[in-house]
Amino acid sequence: MARRRKVGNLLALAVLSYLTQKPMHPYELGRTLREHGDARSIKFNHGSLYMVVHQLEKAGYVVEQETTRAGGRPERTVYAITDAGRKEHQDWLRELVEMPQHEFPQFVAALAFIAALPPEDAVELLGRRLRRLATQRSEIRGLVDT
Repeated sequence: MARRRKVGNLLALAVLSYLTQKPMHPYELGRTLREHGDARSIKFNHGSLYMVVHQLEKAGYVVEQETTRAGGRPERTVYAITDAGRKEHQDWLRELVEMPQHEFPQFVAALAFIAALPPEDAVELLGRRLRRLATQRSEIRGLVDT
């Protein structure tokens, strides 16, 4: 059974993952998440990212490493992962990989009720979906190969 996490948002897992590579400030974390295409699997915005970083700090998983200011820019606080954060990251990731969870994907729900569509519409829509998935696959392959 999955254990209850102090910070259970998957954005927190992403933050911990990137902080295992190097300390970063939240703006850099957000840019890294976008550059690596993580927005496909994790929804986030500027505010939610800062909120998660503060929750991780409160839980003892990250700490402020330094605060800098460049010119007229706002202060930037760089965060580093703690030993407790590294342990949480590894435990959480292992649990997600090992333990099956009942998920509620929208496509499965659509398939459950697809008979309500005329058959020719269902075939056309599924064909469009296949083409879109092929495009996404190519985009993801490009990210992986770079």
